[in-house]
Amino acid sequence: MFKTSYVMKDHYKQFHTTHKPLKCPHMGCGQSYLNRSQLEAHVVRHATDRPFICDFIGCDKSFKSETCLKTHQRIHSSALTVKCTVEGCSQRFQMYYHLNRHRVIDHHFRRPKRLRKTPVKDIACQWPGCDYKACNRWQLTHHQNIHTDERPYVCDWPECGKRFRRPTALRDHKNIHNNVKPYACHWPGCQYRCCNSGNARKHFKLVHQK
Repeated sequence: MFKTSYVMKDHYKQFHTTHKPLKCPHMGCGQSYLNRSQLEAHVVRHATDRPFICDFIGCDKSFKSETCLKTHQRIHSSALTVKCTVEGCSQRFQMYYHLNRHRVIDHHFRRPKRLRKTPVKDIACQWPGCDYKACNRWQLTHHQNIHTDERPYVCDWPECGKRFRRPTALRDHKNIHNNVKPYACHWPGCQYRCCNSGNARKHFKLVHQK
């Protein structure tokens, strides 16, 4: 029962009508909504897309820019490209993060702000019975898609139309259509390549971790 006819009509429009005139302008999405507030809340999700994916076997991290990706990939490289600038010190590191730790511990520099705090998972999922906590809204949004089964990312390949919860999953799926295999096995001498990070991890475990 509803308190007023207005509340009932609003409920009907939100849950029992298929007419949703406001379409998401994001390419390849296809979601539509009844009112502008719903649309705006949805569009915000696209602003958190991370299209640059690490192709190192066993790593599926993604980033908003190519610069961030390249910085991350130094973790997987044996090249020590970041040199300590303190006079008389010849230490080199893969990452600026490791350099900063070295400067704090060995040279008694003031600790950079980004090293002072460990990310805290304090944003709780409100779904009944779920105790998941996220570090940020981006993590929480993608986690909640598991509960709602919302799949806002649609493949625009002719006659396909498959939907996905994450933009990275859609991107990997499109690799199949385009016959693109960006994920390379980094095991010495192995030429294996594949379309998605899941197959890359399976290959590594089955072939190289026996």
